[in-house]
Amino acid sequence: MTKFFLTLCLFFGMSALLSAQNPNILSVKVSGQVLSRSDSNRITPLSAVNIYHKRRRIGTISDGNGFFSINLLRGDTIIFSRIGYGTVTYILPGNFPEKKVDIKLVMQEKPYTLREVKIVAVPPPKIGPLKKQPKYVYVPPTSSVRTLSNAGANQPGLGIGPISLLYDAFSKRAKEKRLVAVLLEKDAKEKAYQARLNPDYVSELTGFYGSELDEFMAFCQPPTDFVLAAEEYDLVVAIVDCQKKFQNKDAYYQKK
Repeated sequence: MTKFFLTLCLFFGMSALLSAQNPNILSVKVSGQVLSRSDSNRITPLSAVNIYHKRRRIGTISDGNGFFSINLLRGDTIIFSRIGYGTVTYILPGNFPEKKVDIKLVMQEKPYTLREVKIVAVPPPKIGPLKKQPKYVYVPPTSSVRTLSNAGANQPGLGIGPISLLYDAFSKRAKEKRLVAVLLEKDAKEKAYQARLNPDYVSELTGFYGSELDEFMAFCQPPTDFVLAAEEYDLVVAIVDCQKKFQNKDAYYQKK
């Protein structure tokens, strides 16, 4: 019993010694507040800032007053990003001696420059007098079409006449025009979807780049109608929620 007690004391003593010699095995709690600086140098708390842990590939979001908290190892990197602001990187020093640190981080608004658009008035085209051009439509003779009225007792009628042939021809053309209109509308929606949910936009929000960004874009595909109609805040929340599922996609697929 005495030997077991001495072994246990030796084990805990060695663990404490190793921890003291290598502080990197202990995490550091990094907490603080994210602030916004406008062009007029006005500083206000900044909410909904995406804080991405680069090594562990996880993240958190600042609350309504800009406060956040995350655990890091010494030498770890976190990236702060938000729509409309420049990206900020923070690295915890490798020789940081404390177990926690409070920081205040100021993010500068990122101005966007719109391309100049020139509007030029164009006079309406001159339309000359309309000339009616005769159109010729071939209608097969009534005698060449077997209808219910001219079918004999031993000859079944086809049940169509010249008017039915014309109706079928124009009905087919109308269906083709409707199909073309549907395809054009679908193509326009697809282009608008890709323009709003483009890789640069998603990369600035999530901090993903390269192959990791391509994998996330393939994973996160919100419905087209939602992306086109959603407000900016709702779209950001949807992408951040999708990022959490992507970072834990193994558990997400098991639930599905």
